[in-house]
Formats: sequence, C-alpha cells, structure tokens
Amino acid sequence: MPIYTPTDYEPVSPGLYTGRLEKIEEAESQHGVYYPWVFVIEDEGEFKGRRVRANVSDKFGPQSKARRWCEQMIGRPIRKGEQFDTDVLLGKCYHIMVSNTPEDEHGRVYDNVENVHRVRPKEGPKPEKTEEPKDPEEDLDEIPPW
Repeated sequence: MPIYTPTDYEPVSPGLYTGRLEKIEEAESQHGVYYPWVFVIEDEGEFKGRRVRANVSDKFGPQSKARRWCEQMIGRPIRKGEQFDTDVLLGKCYHIMVSNTPEDEHGRVYDNVENVHRVRPKEGPKPEKTEEPKDPEEDLDEIPPW
C-alpha cells in the first residue's frame, strides 16, 4: 500500500521578477481555446527555478492581453495584418509582475503573472562631462589698453 504525505502549494510572493518564457501551450476549456504561458523565475533567491503561469486567450486585438504582452516584450507595436509568431519569445528573459489570487473555497492562494515587459538593456557608464575648449580670443577682452 502506498503511503502519502500531503503537501501544500506555496505561491510565489507578489512582486517584480525576471522570468524566462519557457513555453506557450494550447489548452481548451468550456470557453474555448486559451494559452497557458509558463515563465521560470531566474532571480536568485527562494523562488529561483519556480514556474509561474498566466492564461492568455486566443484573441489578438489591440486591447487583448496577448497583443499587449507581445508588443511590450518586443518593444514595438505589431502592425495590423502582420503575422507574429510567439516562438520568437521563447527562451528569453522578461520582467514579469506576479500577483496572488484571493483565497479559493479551500483557502488556497495561487500566483499569477499579471504583466510582462521586455528587460531593458543596461545602460553603460555615462560619459564624463568634458569641458568645452576655451576660445583663445576670449581672453583678448581682458588685455589692458596701452
């Protein structure tokens, strides 16, 4: 006979994380087709390696989650009629905002990806301000008259 030890799900704390988009799968519910987007947290700490998800509809209109996220992830608008393959997003890291759901009827709380943005490239060191070369004729005004 098997012996079971119950476990409990500990959600990822709400906050901003760096997440690698691991996969986008097709799934179906009573409402139709949707796509679970799965991110793996890359930040050091207790949540490194944890998977967090968001369910995204198959709609791709201007106000849809999928369209907003894709545009934010690539850093540009997607034009009407343009075909966009989400495979180009896979394996890359993004800033993800994680929230927690309200407790369900069993008292469980789950994590959920609320928003996704591209990771902005780190700016290199700013160049030091150089002094403008002095105009050699500027000092001529200070010569005393003879």
